[in-house]
Amino acid sequence: MYKINGANFLVHPVEMLHAEHAEAINSYANDITAACISAVELAVPQVGNRVSASEYVQPFRDKSLCWHRMWLDCGRPRSGVVFECMKRSRLAYHYTVRKFRKDAESVKSEHIHIGLAASLQA
Repeated sequence: MYKINGANFLVHPVEMLHAEHAEAINSYANDITAACISAVELAVPQVGNRVSASEYVQPFRDKSLCWHRMWLDCGRPRSGVVFECMKRSRLAYHYTVRKFRKDAESVKSEHIHIGLAASLQA
């Protein structure tokens, strides 16, 4: 018992908290953590730590690889229609990759907004 300004106070150390009270606090904290984790899983697409590039870059990659294979099959010409198509598709693919990396934050933000909107409608 402690006296402060003439009043008596009964103070228990943290270790003396009632076991049920401590268990309720831990359960509450675990529930909050689980809710936060499930909200993140719904709102943010998980592909490692990055947003998946496949939906944006994959068509350009496929076209580039197709023209590259055709260029190889034609004997790797240094001029002509096949060479120009291979070169342009390769440039378009690499441009798209650079643009995606540059705009990755806005794409990630867009996915989060879509996920949040979907979870609010559900």
